[in-house]
Amino acid sequence: MTRNPHAAPVSSSARSRFPGSCRAIVLAGTLLLGTGLAYPTNASAECEDWGSQLRYVDFVFAATGFDGFISVAKQGDVLYTFGEWFEMGNYLEISNVSDPDSPIMLAQIPLSVPTNRVTLEGDYLYCNDVSNIRILDVSDPTDPTVVGFLHSAGRVEDLYIDLPLAYVANASNGIAVLDVSDPTTPTQIGTGSGVSAGHVVGNQQFVYSGSTVSPGNLSVFDISDPSDPTLVSTESGVRVGSIALDGDLLLVGDRNYGLRIYDVSVGASPVEIGSVATNALTKIQLSGGYAFAEASGIGVIVIDYASDPTNPEVVGSENVDAYEDFYAVDDELWIANNYGTSFRFDATVPTSPQPVGNITFSANAMGAVIEGSLAYVAAGTAGLQIVDISDPTSMTVVGSWTGTSVNSVDVVGSLAYVADESLGLIVLDVSDPSNPSLLGTEPFAPFGTHVEVELPYAYLATPDDGLVVVDVSDPSAPDWTSAVDVVIDEFLLKDGYVFGIGGHWLRVIDVSIPPLPVLEGSYSIAQVADGIAIAGDYAYVGSGILRVYDISDPLAVVSNGFSYGPAWTDRVWVDGSTLYGAVREGGVQLWDLANPAFPATAGTSRLAEDVDWVITGNDWLFASAGPMGLVALPANCDAPSSVDDAEGIFAESDHMSPVGIRQIGWDASGEIRLALDLEAPTDVALSVSDVQGRRIWSRPAESFSAGTHTIVWDGRDRYGDRIPSGVFFARATTDAARARGRITIVR
Repeated sequence: MTRNPHAAPVSSSARSRFPGSCRAIVLAGTLLLGTGLAYPTNASAECEDWGSQLRYVDFVFAATGFDGFISVAKQGDVLYTFGEWFEMGNYLEISNVSDPDSPIMLAQIPLSVPTNRVTLEGDYLYCNDVSNIRILDVSDPTDPTVVGFLHSAGRVEDLYIDLPLAYVANASNGIAVLDVSDPTTPTQIGTGSGVSAGHVVGNQQFVYSGSTVSPGNLSVFDISDPSDPTLVSTESGVRVGSIALDGDLLLVGDRNYGLRIYDVSVGASPVEIGSVATNALTKIQLSGGYAFAEASGIGVIVIDYASDPTNPEVVGSENVDAYEDFYAVDDELWIANNYGTSFRFDATVPTSPQPVGNITFSANAMGAVIEGSLAYVAAGTAGLQIVDISDPTSMTVVGSWTGTSVNSVDVVGSLAYVADESLGLIVLDVSDPSNPSLLGTEPFAPFGTHVEVELPYAYLATPDDGLVVVDVSDPSAPDWTSAVDVVIDEFLLKDGYVFGIGGHWLRVIDVSIPPLPVLEGSYSIAQVADGIAIAGDYAYVGSGILRVYDISDPLAVVSNGFSYGPAWTDRVWVDGSTLYGAVREGGVQLWDLANPAFPATAGTSRLAEDVDWVITGNDWLFASAGPMGLVALPANCDAPSSVDDAEGIFAESDHMSPVGIRQIGWDASGEIRLALDLEAPTDVALSVSDVQGRRIWSRPAESFSAGTHTIVWDGRDRYGDRIPSGVFFARATTDAARARGRITIVR
């Protein structure tokens, strides 16, 4: 039986469990992948290196107290952010972000009204606000100066520069052509009317504009005479939310459809040659053959349009909380939000892992367990759904059991333990997955939000009775044994303790004697906790940001800080040295646990729907994503696939380390002899854990001299029982270092 799947590695034969939760997601919907986004469905690769693709790197706060950013641009090490400051109005803030951890404000100037989009061209910033265009000289970013100003007859919606000309989209008056050869004296030299314009691009021959005003239009102006722009064609029914130009390719974001690509080699007559359905696109920037586009409800999506313009493909996406604007430059993607923060993403490889398949159910999916090629899904009013995931591109339901509302499931051997909202704890025989059969019921444990089993007991989180312990030694007659009246929504078992979250609390309950559970500690969390995962000596709690707790001493849990991601993280899952987080805004965030005390962001994958939980199993990653249902994605290739690397922290000991520990023998009596190697005198604590990270023996720290020492362990656990054959791990811990060594026992 696997006690702590969050800390165990996952292989094709391993077991994984995501605990059920009181938070539900509706999985009913179409079998199509996504809601509009067209994803590739190549399932040939079983893993991807998420860290080599589009990924969050860090963030920069406003140097002062901005309430929110409206627009962002960047050139070199200088970041330009346009923000709203509640007490002082609208400002342009210029910062040096060569060290993003310590941004240096270079200048701040007030603006009379909010600035919409900005255009950065050489040493000049072009800012459009309502009916004015302001031009700032930023050649010296410490002393930005307004050098040019132009009043427009109507509302300025968009500005595109093709020196020495600039083209303005005007909501009511069509387009205007400006001469900006001298930015200090911008001059309007021509106008073209006949259509409303919200977006504009152009070259020295033609200007292309569009409007979102129903039914929408895509219009072409001939500007061979810039003083007299002439409307030469209009295509109605295209609600242009964004527009970009790359040579003879015109990329149009249609708010009713997605991306449309036109051939404009004959400039007056655009011909649509390719498209891809996405959510509404409201901004497009081009970089290196990729289109970075602002997609409604998703954030920034990346589309490969250059490889085959007739078949553009969504290859990546990103999002942040309260997203406002983005800027793609120099293999970087900067996204601003309305909390006064700019997030930086590495876009050297602007792709991200994409779904390969999905399956939907008729009701809520609350949690899942993976056993080999089967996923046991707690699917709310749809009951327990048993899914064949051997081919993630074509998952199928092979069996089911209908309760009233299944909130959580755990599977041990051929038995499934189900927390049903009205029926209580249910024990099912799933030896034949196509025909689950009822064995026993504990009707006095209803409303369970989460269940975990460590035989001969099952543990349930219930809103009315707290943590409930049920004796399941006789599966046909589960028996309520004890309870602790404390709010817990989700929990994990480790080393005789329950680590649970509920509301604003992390709870620690001693269940080493299951009939007598004892609440040992409660630790306040600033935000409501939604998920918990454990690896080694650390617990990771998703509560918006990722919070880290040192649980090496369960009686004195220590907050170890937190790690920011680009968006709100709820549920979390550990696979080896990779931590996956479910992102409320739609997607999966990764952290590298090579240094478990300080997780480092390591990759992202955004989906069109909110993600409620994630789980790994059968060499794949599975996420619940609203109407997309249970979605399969490639797992991170960096996740360990062997037991040896399960904790992902300590290398096998050797004499090059300050401390080392190794097995040097064992005998039939059961004694195991270990060699403890020390470079210098120090205090050392010793322990032995099984492959699930469960500590079964320990010895308090004591002083040792430098050199090699023989440690004798009697081969019995802390209850005095002889351990069975198998692989175990000895750990030596000092104030400055830790080491781990493998123990192999054959009886």
